[in-house]
Amino acid sequence: LDEGGETIMVEVQSWSMCVDHGQKIINIKKKGQAKTDITINQFPYGGMFLRMPWRKGMLAQVTNSVGDQDLAAEGKQATWLDLGMQVEGREDFAHIAIFDHPTNNNSPTAWRVDGQFGVGPSRAIDGDWSIEIGTTESISYQLRVFTGELND
Repeated sequence: LDEGGETIMVEVQSWSMCVDHGQKIINIKKKGQAKTDITINQFPYGGMFLRMPWRKGMLAQVTNSVGDQDLAAEGKQATWLDLGMQVEGREDFAHIAIFDHPTNNNSPTAWRVDGQFGVGPSRAIDGDWSIEIGTTESISYQLRVFTGELND
């Protein structure tokens, strides 16, 4: 809604989940139909953001598909990004890998990585982008939740 309460976009999200070889796989598809011309301004954050229960001193690592790690992955384009962390009660890492879908506009996307291991795809890092009135923008991601070693 805009500041006057008028609809500027109608968004529909579809989420599905399955288990494959011990990995939890979550597919997310978002569709936004513009009811007016919309510009998303350049900004370091995007629509989806993952915050794991990281605390200072916990072992954690961010790795992307091109080999950048931790804060070196900030703002970099990659087809996927993995956040692994040793959470309480586990000897190995718990991981959540987020995959950018190749049909997304501007794929591979740039990624937000903050100093507390918060991560997310952020198309707006690269600059302004627009959705014209009457058009629909579709954005898809896949999350894979697993434990153990990262297998890129």
